[in-house]
Amino acid sequence: MDLGFGLARGVQIAQNTFRAVHAAPKRRGGGDEKMTRRGLSILAMVLLGLAALPAGAVPAPPFPIQLQQPDGSSFTGFLRGDEFLSWAEDMLGYALVRDPADGFLRYAVLGRDGNLVPTVYLPGKDDPRRLPLLPGIRPTKDAIRRVVEYKRSLFPAAPGTKWSGDIPNLVVLVKFANQSSHFTKAQFDPVMNGSSNSVKAYYREISYNQWNIVSTVTDWINLSQNDQYYAYNAAYPYGHPEQMIREAVNYLNSQNFDFTRFDSNHDGIIDAVDVIHSGYGYEYSNDQRHIHSHFAYLSWTIGDITTHDGIRIVAYHTEPEYRSDMTNITQIGVIVHESGHFFGLPDLYDYDYDSGGVGLWCLMSAGPWAGPNMDGTVPTHLSAWGKYQLGMAQPTHIQATSTGRTLLPVESNSNMVLVNYQMPTNQYFIMENRQKTGFDAYLPGSGLLIYHVDEGQSDNNNQNRYLVDVEQADGRRDLNLDAYNVGDSSDPWPYSSNTTFGPSTTPNTKAYGASTSQITIANIQRSGSNINFDVVLGNATGSYLSLSPAQVSFTGIEGGGNPAPQSVQVTHQGTAALSWSAQSQAAWVTVSPTSGTTPGSANISVNLSGLAAGNYEGRVRFTAPSALNSPQDLVVRLQVNANPAVISVSPSRLDFSVPQGSNPVPQSVDVTNAGGGVLDWTIDAEGNWFNLSAFQGRAPSTVTVSPMSAGLAVGTYPGALVFQAPGASSVRVEMTLTVNTTAELSVEPRALSFATVVGGPITQAQRLSVLNLGTGTMDWTAFCNPAWLLCSPASGSGNGVIDVRADPTGMPEGSYQGHILVTAPGAAGSPVEILAQLQVSAQLPPGAPVPLSPVAGAEVGDTQPELTVQNATDPGGLALHYVFEVYLAGGANPIWTSDPVPEGSGGITSVLSGPLAPDGTYEWRAQARNSQGLSGPFCDRAVFSVVASSGSGCSCGADGGVSLLLVAVVAGLGLRRRRRR
Repeated sequence: MDLGFGLARGVQIAQNTFRAVHAAPKRRGGGDEKMTRRGLSILAMVLLGLAALPAGAVPAPPFPIQLQQPDGSSFTGFLRGDEFLSWAEDMLGYALVRDPADGFLRYAVLGRDGNLVPTVYLPGKDDPRRLPLLPGIRPTKDAIRRVVEYKRSLFPAAPGTKWSGDIPNLVVLVKFANQSSHFTKAQFDPVMNGSSNSVKAYYREISYNQWNIVSTVTDWINLSQNDQYYAYNAAYPYGHPEQMIREAVNYLNSQNFDFTRFDSNHDGIIDAVDVIHSGYGYEYSNDQRHIHSHFAYLSWTIGDITTHDGIRIVAYHTEPEYRSDMTNITQIGVIVHESGHFFGLPDLYDYDYDSGGVGLWCLMSAGPWAGPNMDGTVPTHLSAWGKYQLGMAQPTHIQATSTGRTLLPVESNSNMVLVNYQMPTNQYFIMENRQKTGFDAYLPGSGLLIYHVDEGQSDNNNQNRYLVDVEQADGRRDLNLDAYNVGDSSDPWPYSSNTTFGPSTTPNTKAYGASTSQITIANIQRSGSNINFDVVLGNATGSYLSLSPAQVSFTGIEGGGNPAPQSVQVTHQGTAALSWSAQSQAAWVTVSPTSGTTPGSANISVNLSGLAAGNYEGRVRFTAPSALNSPQDLVVRLQVNANPAVISVSPSRLDFSVPQGSNPVPQSVDVTNAGGGVLDWTIDAEGNWFNLSAFQGRAPSTVTVSPMSAGLAVGTYPGALVFQAPGASSVRVEMTLTVNTTAELSVEPRALSFATVVGGPITQAQRLSVLNLGTGTMDWTAFCNPAWLLCSPASGSGNGVIDVRADPTGMPEGSYQGHILVTAPGAAGSPVEILAQLQVSAQLPPGAPVPLSPVAGAEVGDTQPELTVQNATDPGGLALHYVFEVYLAGGANPIWTSDPVPEGSGGITSVLSGPLAPDGTYEWRAQARNSQGLSGPFCDRAVFSVVASSGSGCSCGADGGVSLLLVAVVAGLGLRRRRRR
C-alpha cells in the first residue's frame, strides 16, 4: 500500500469529520471542550483506520440483529455498511453511530461534511419521533465517495489466474489469549470438505466440477494478545488482524509445517489462506472488540510473509468460528464470499447501502446470507458475470439474430449467453437461467436473469450505472432504489406479460447514455425448468460475418522454428453469402488467402524471427462490405519462450541426520526451468540408501528423497542426484546421511503451575530438568508460548535445566494456559510439550504483622524503645513497608507515627520510637502496606510503660509534678519537628 497516499486520504477525511463534529448538537451537560475531545477522537480513529484498510468484506446481514451497548443492554436493529464505513439503524429507520467517547450507539445527525455524528440521544431511552431527527439519513454521497475511492484504489485488478482442478486451501484456526475455542478441528473439516453444504461442495457446484477446493485445517493456534488487539472494524480501526496470520505462520514454521503443498501452480505463492478466529464477527455482533470478516493483501500492512520453506503469503481472508446466531459453528456463506475476493472478484453490493446492488442473485452481494431464515448456510451462486470472470463458464457470444435458443438451469449447466451488438466498449448483456435448486434453493425467484454489465465501472456503488446490474423484469428497479431489497420473484424473465426485453420496453436494452438499441430478447418462455427465447439483432435484413474460432494462440521458442499455421473458418449467418478480405494488423502475423467468399477458410501464420521472449498480441481484420457486422477482428496471441531450457534445483544439497535404528524426515528438491521452452528431466541416482518419488518429470515439479536408514550402522553415507535434460547442462545435488548413536529426550516435570495477582511481579522460577537418557549427542531448544511464559536458557546440549517464570504484566484477573515445547532433533522422545498454567488473582491487602517487642505489660527503661514486629505476608508476594504508631494508654490519636519502614530481613522489622516521657504508660501497634498501595489491618495494641532510669528523675513543682500527659504532648511536638527535618 502507498502509505503516503493512505495517510493523505485519511487526513482529508479526518479533517472533514472533525469539522462535522462541531456542526452537531452539543451533548447535554457538555460543551465545546467535550465536543473538541470527541472530534479529536474521531480524527485519530480515521487516521489510524485508513492506514490499513482491507479490500473486500462481507456486507452486513440484510435482517435485524441484536445490537449491543457497553453497559450490557441490547436492542433490535439493522447493521449497515462494511468494515470501511458502517452505521446502524433502529427498527424505525433512524440512523445510529458509535460515540467514540463512551462506545454507546447513539442517534445520529449529518455533520457539515456529510458524515454521521452522534447526538446525546440513546435508543431505548429516547423516542426519535419526538426529537429533531429524521429517519433514513446516511452519510452523503460526497462523504461516501471519499471512502469508496480509497477502497477502489486498494482493490486488485480483475481476475488473472484461471483456476481448475485441485486447489489447496490452508485453513488456520487461531485463538485469542482471552478466549477459548468452542469447536474442534474435526468439527471444521466437514464445514470445509464435506460432501454437501461445505466450501468444497459449493465451489464444485458453481464451477461445474472444475474446481476442487481441498482444505487442510490446522489445530487451534494460541495468539499472544486479547481479541481487542486484533479487532478491526469501522467503529474500531486500531486493531492488527494481519498479526493473526504472522503469529500463526511463525508457529507453523516452528513445527516445520509443509507450506509447499499449498502452492499447486508452483509460482511460489500460497494458493489460498483462510484464518478462522475464536469468537464472533463484527458483521453481526456490532461489537467493536470483534473483527469484521474481510479479505486483505498483506502488502498494505506488514508486507508479504515468507515461510520457512520459501512460500510467500501475500493475502488472507478471515471469519469467526461462530455463525450469525452466535451459537453454532460458522456458516459457509461468509467464507465462500471472502474466498471470492481471494480469487479476484469485487463486491457487488452498494457500499453506502442506499441500494441493493445485485442482492441475492450473486455471492458477491447479499448471496452469502442465503439459507433458512437468512442464516448463510446455503449461499447463492455467483452471477453469470462472476463465473465468466473466473473462467468457470464461457458464454455463447451471439453476433447475429438467433431464434429458438434454450438455456438450461445454470445450477447444473454452464450455458449462458452474451450479447454486445453495437454496444459501447466494455458494455454487454449476459444472461443465465436461475432455478431454485442446489445452492440456489433460497433464491427469491426463478427464470431468465439478464445482467447489464459495464466494465468501465469498478463496483456497484452508483445505482444509476452499476458494474453489474440486474435488468428486473417487473420494471420497478427495486434493487436500484430500495436499500432493503435483496431481490424479488418478479426480477427474472418472463414476468406476467413481460416476455420481451427490447429498445422500448421497461427496462430496455439501451446502453448507458444511448438513445436507441439494436438488441431485442423476444418470446421469453418457460419450458419446465428451461428458458426459451429469441435474440433479434438490428433492424435491417442481411447476413453477418462469423469467424470461428474468434481467437488463435501460438507458442514458440526464441530463435526456434515457426509453429504450424492454424485455420479459421469464415462463414456467414443469414441468407446471402459474403465476399470478404483479410489484412494483418501485426508485422509478425500473415493470413492466406487474403480474400474469399463464405463459407471458406483462412490460414493464420506467425513468424518468430527477431522476436524476443515474451507475450505478443496482434489482430487480423476481416472485412465484408455487405455484412451487417463488418469488420470483424481475429485476435492472434503468441507466447515466445526463452531458449534454451535451464535446469534449476533447490536446495542444491541435502543433509540427513538420524539416530541409529530410525528413518529421518524426507526432504524435497524443487525442479524448475530457469530458461525457455519445456524442461523434461531425468535423474541418475548415486547411492542405495534412499528412495525417490520420481525418476523423471516435467518442470516445475518436486522430487521427494526418503532415506532408508533403519538397518544401517553408525557412520556417514554419501549420495547424489544428477538431473539431466536434452539440450541442458546437468545439475548435481550432493547428499549425505549421518547415522548417529541414539539420544533420548526426557523433560520433567510435565506440568507447571504459577499463581500471582494483578500487577504482581515476575514469578519465582520453576525448573525443568532436561535429560538425555540415551547415548548419543543431544542438542535441544525450548520454545515458550505465549509471551507471558519466560524460558531461560532457550537452548542447550546434553543434560541441562530450564528456568521458567511467568510475567503477569498487563494481564487481567483470570486463568491462562501456555506451553513449553522442548525439541531435540534426531532424539527419541522429541519433542516434549510441557503444560504451564497461570492463575492471576485480584489484588488483596497484606496480612497483619505480629508484635514482638515491647510485649504487652512490658516495662522499658529507654525513652526511645525499639518497636519490633514479625513480618506480615502479602498474597501476591509484593514488597511491604510498615508504619508504627504510639498512643498514650487509652488515647484515640497517636502521639507518634513513623515514616514507612522497609521490610527487614530475617522475618522481622524494627524501628526506634520517638522520645517518650518517663514514668508513662503507652500503647503501640503496626500495619503493613504493599507496593501497590494496599494496606493491611493493624495488629492489636500492646501496652507498655517507660520507667525512669536509675539516678534520673523529674524536678517537680509544689503541685506534685508535671503531668505525664503534658510531657507526652511536648515530646510528641518535638517528634513532629524532628520528622519534618
